[in-house]
Amino acid sequence: MHVKVDIKDPLLLLRSTIPQIKIVIHCIPFSNSVMGSFSINLTVTLTKTVVLFTLTVTLYSLIFILSVVGNSLVLWIMLRYEKLKTITDIFIVNLAISDLLFAASLPFWAKDRVSGWVFGNVMCKLLSGVFFVGYYNGIMFLTLMTADRYFAVVHAVYAARSRKTCYAVTASLVVWAISLSASVPEFIYSTEITWVQTKFCEANYPEDSEHIWLLFGYYQQIILFFLIPLVVIVYCCYKIMNTVLRCKARKKYKAVKVILCIVIFFLCWAPYNMVIFLVSLKQLDVSLFTTCETSKHIDYAYFISRNVAYFHCCLNPVFYAFPVRDLGFLFDPQLSFLSHICAITRSAFPTTATPPGSDTVSHRRPLIPSYTPCIPGF
Repeated sequence: MHVKVDIKDPLLLLRSTIPQIKIVIHCIPFSNSVMGSFSINLTVTLTKTVVLFTLTVTLYSLIFILSVVGNSLVLWIMLRYEKLKTITDIFIVNLAISDLLFAASLPFWAKDRVSGWVFGNVMCKLLSGVFFVGYYNGIMFLTLMTADRYFAVVHAVYAARSRKTCYAVTASLVVWAISLSASVPEFIYSTEITWVQTKFCEANYPEDSEHIWLLFGYYQQIILFFLIPLVVIVYCCYKIMNTVLRCKARKKYKAVKVILCIVIFFLCWAPYNMVIFLVSLKQLDVSLFTTCETSKHIDYAYFISRNVAYFHCCLNPVFYAFPVRDLGFLFDPQLSFLSHICAITRSAFPTTATPPGSDTVSHRRPLIPSYTPCIPGF
């Protein structure tokens, strides 16, 4: 599949950050015409790009469905039955809302990736900002939940006295404020860009400061929303694991859970942030990363690693919600929403009666314990 494009300003083409175009056009020769304008004749192979775009739309749709179903179920259970009684409850609800905000914008971006933006300039700004608010929130609430588990397990006596829901509310408000502040450039500079008679929703920074804004965005993402959370999560999980291994009960199971937390977080986010770092080096004109072949590989790596990272929003409910019977040694079925629903059903429609005079006491556990597995800490 080939396409031939005639464009008057190739600098606009080469400067473009539009993923559909940037990923397929590299090292384009052009010449000045007598009239002082540029003329370009491009012939680029789009086979790989079409495959990637199709894959992106498929993945975005899958992430959207899984995230909406999983996180909506989380919200329904937590608000309907748990009533936000604990710090963990508050963080889980905020995490679910953040993931829903993030996932809700994916169908719009899928449309943008395939055939351009048709939803107007206001929606472009709004959805760009909401997307990043949900994205940043998700990472920070995972970090908060891990830190909360650290205090509850490693400093249990102190935590028993000081862990109050008002602190969780305050911390949640701070997280939302940070995410909103970090997303302000997206709300301001995201706009419709017309390219070859097709509109796209992209960040359109002022030309005199575009370089600075791009680098600021890259390193804000890498440092504030990856490296710092990663250090906190690794440290907290390391301390939790040491404490758990000194206990006799189920120590191996819980230690494996903690290790799994770090592995999942790292596998989802590390490739994406590593590629962002390489993109920043290209933006800084580091010679090794500005060659045509290297630039092409970076663009493809960014395209793929971004999609992998986005899957994290539909993995969050799995770790504290759904049971995995084949991995029972990793996940406690008592924590699953299926167990939760079964418990509700049994209480509403009892199938057995207690014999008269029986002194049997029901040992049914709370529907959702006061702690959660994996990324939240346990």
